[in-house]
Amino acid sequence: MMQNLTNAKEFLEKYVASATSTQPAPPPKPPPVSPRPSPSPSPLRIADARELALKFKVYLELFGSKTSSACNLLPMMRDAANSNLFEVLMDFAQRCVEFLAAENERWIQENGRQPSWEAIGFKQLSFDGFDVQGLRIIDYGNKEYEAILELFALHRPELWKALIRLQKSWPTLDLWAKTPSQAATERKADVVEMIMGALRGNSFFEPVWRQVIDEADCRLPKLFIQFVRICKLVQYLDALLCTGYLKHKKEPLKQLHVLGGIRIKQLDFCCEWCGEQVTEPYPRARARKGLLLYALLNSATLARP
Repeated sequence: MMQNLTNAKEFLEKYVASATSTQPAPPPKPPPVSPRPSPSPSPLRIADARELALKFKVYLELFGSKTSSACNLLPMMRDAANSNLFEVLMDFAQRCVEFLAAENERWIQENGRQPSWEAIGFKQLSFDGFDVQGLRIIDYGNKEYEAILELFALHRPELWKALIRLQKSWPTLDLWAKTPSQAATERKADVVEMIMGALRGNSFFEPVWRQVIDEADCRLPKLFIQFVRICKLVQYLDALLCTGYLKHKKEPLKQLHVLGGIRIKQLDFCCEWCGEQVTEPYPRARARKGLLLYALLNSATLARP
């Protein structure tokens, strides 16, 4: 009797094991829904920002030379915008982000899963994004880098498309989200710091910078200087219009309160740059700092009538 029970138990175990092994694999889980990117600024919003920037630039041309701190702003704007390296830098930034998007897609294809920002090595790459002045390492700031990434995307829509490819894996990279979180600002800053690291010759980006060097016949140090000019311009605007403190130099800067007999806060560009909502002649949402920077550099390339 016991032998029969033992035989029956062994038979059932073999049967269950066989049935389990022949069962079809469960269906794959559906892919995660890709986050929809927030829309970029409309043509009307861009035109509005250009009008604000052009009015501010005219005031600088007429009255800026009478104020010691303001007289430096126009040359800084022109140096950042009019250099023949500006377009090369925009192309370089676009190729870097496209390279990152392709690397992420390759990693997913090879490993069958989504990597973390750290596992794929992007966080480590961002550590090379810094400047050096004397013996000091300079970090121009996450908010500043976020504005510069917006500037890049407005100049190069293909860069924004590459960023959307990355956004499928990391939703915090939604460039034009209305209220970006601190984590989102930090992640977008990481992207700019990776571009900065590429400009410093990081070997991961060698296919990108070697191609640019060959095509544009320029050297990375010159492109890096051009990038730094934009960073310093953003910080100078912050200090001049909003804070009275120049972060990268760690020194005070005389804040501009009046220009041509008009209080700075009455100039809509300055008001929006400092994060204040404009209510006259009608209430409107504050422009993104990257859009204002784009408009200001655009105005710097226009000849005075």
